[in-house]
Amino acid sequence: MVDLTTIDSPEQLATLLQGMGDDDIISTVGQLGTDAVLDKVFEAMPGRFDAAKAGTQQANIQWNINTPDGAKAYSVAVAGGGCTTKAGATDGPDISLTVSLPVFLKLVSGTLNGTSAFMAGQLQLTGNVMTAMAMQSWFGM
Repeated sequence: MVDLTTIDSPEQLATLLQGMGDDDIISTVGQLGTDAVLDKVFEAMPGRFDAAKAGTQQANIQWNINTPDGAKAYSVAVAGGGCTTKAGATDGPDISLTVSLPVFLKLVSGTLNGTSAFMAGQLQLTGNVMTAMAMQSWFGM
């Protein structure tokens, strides 16, 4: 089994996911612990945030990730050139993104483009579409 502590970058996550189908991703993440994997991804987001690309933009973003254990919500707040994350929903998000667990991991690892996922119906979006598109560059997605 993969040691979760060895995955410190989107590139390492992409390497782990390489060649895996959705069922394999779900199985692997289940073995590692779905909450542990998601917590690690969101804890890493502030370090991946590019304040220069975000500029003065602000956004409250809610990710709704559908897992075999049920839906998991995580919040990302971008403001004042910084980024914070937390487990759980946010009040009045500017953007809500709903995806399956495999699609989410492919997005954050850079192996799936957000626009492509949206066009294929793999990502549902409510809120400001332009901010959602810009958000991809803030996190190198």
